[in-house]
Amino acid sequence: MKKLALIAGVLALGACQSEPAEEPVAEETEAAVEEVALAVDGLPGAGTYEVVMADGTEGTYVAAEDGTFTWTAGDTVETGTWSIRPPDQWCEQADGEEEVICHTEAISEDGVWSSFDAEGNVSAASIVRVAE
Repeated sequence: MKKLALIAGVLALGACQSEPAEEPVAEETEAAVEEVALAVDGLPGAGTYEVVMADGTEGTYVAAEDGTFTWTAGDTVETGTWSIRPPDQWCEQADGEEEVICHTEAISEDGVWSSFDAEGNVSAASIVRVAE
């Protein structure tokens, strides 16, 4: 009888045992990969560029990672925001302006990076990324 009580006790304990615990799900330690907009040269859009406009004006365009830009040409300084609309649209909105203006960017067969307005006219004859 003692054996029967012992077996019944073991079976009762086994029945009371909860289901095996699931393995804890490892927390994702990888930071979410933020999508980075690429310029027509295949590199991230943020950077510094030496630009020659269609009218011959030369200047420096700094596209910051936070989406702001500064254009400096002689005594002229313009600021605003920039963005890229893949595959080849560089868009900007100057501070104080309501309109967002987009240009089509292209690199010719001979390696010259240019920008064209909505009508297809050259707006920037040469764009060169400055190594940082």
